[in-house]
Amino acid sequence: MFAALLLYASTIAAAAEDDSCASSAPALPAWVSVPEDLQAHIQSMLSASATFRAQCQRIAAARSLVVLMQVDPGLVDRSYRAQTRFGRTRAGVIVARVSISLRTSPVEWIAHEIEHVVEQVEGLRLEALAVQRRGVWLSSDTTFETTRAIDAGRAVVAEMHRAGRRRRQDNIVE
Repeated sequence: MFAALLLYASTIAAAAEDDSCASSAPALPAWVSVPEDLQAHIQSMLSASATFRAQCQRIAAARSLVVLMQVDPGLVDRSYRAQTRFGRTRAGVIVARVSISLRTSPVEWIAHEIEHVVEQVEGLRLEALAVQRRGVWLSSDTTFETTRAIDAGRAVVAEMHRAGRRRRQDNIVE
C-alpha cells in the first residue's frame, strides 16, 4: 500500500507542476484528496480565508506528503469532531488521514486538522513540546493537541464570517 501511495503522490506532484500555471484561482495542492461532501467548504475556505490559503501553500511546498481527507460518520458519537492519524512510508512520505464529522459546519475542523498536517511537515516534535508546556498537550493517551491548531481553526472561521458580511454588504450597496 505504501508503494501505491508513493506512486500516487509522485504522479499527482508531477501533474500539479504541469497545471501550476493553468489557473490563478487558489486551489488545494494536488496531493490532498478531499471527498465531494467537503468540496464546497474547501472552495469557500480557499476564496475567503488567507489563513487557509497560507496553510495550503505550506502543504504545497511539501513534496513528501499525501493527505487523505474523509467524512467519518463515526465521529458523531465522539467528543471531538475531527482527527488526523499520521504514518510514514519507507520512502519517508508523510501520510495524513484526516477524518471530519459533518455534525456541525466542518470549516473549523478542516482548518484545525490541516494545521496539524502543517506541524508534521515542519517537523515539530509534539511530545517534546508537550513536556516543555509550549502550546502542546496530550489530550488522550495517544493524541496531542496544540494551541496553534485551535487558533488556526478559529481564525479561518472568523475570516469566513468577515467575508460573508462583506458579501452581504456589497449586495446591499449594489
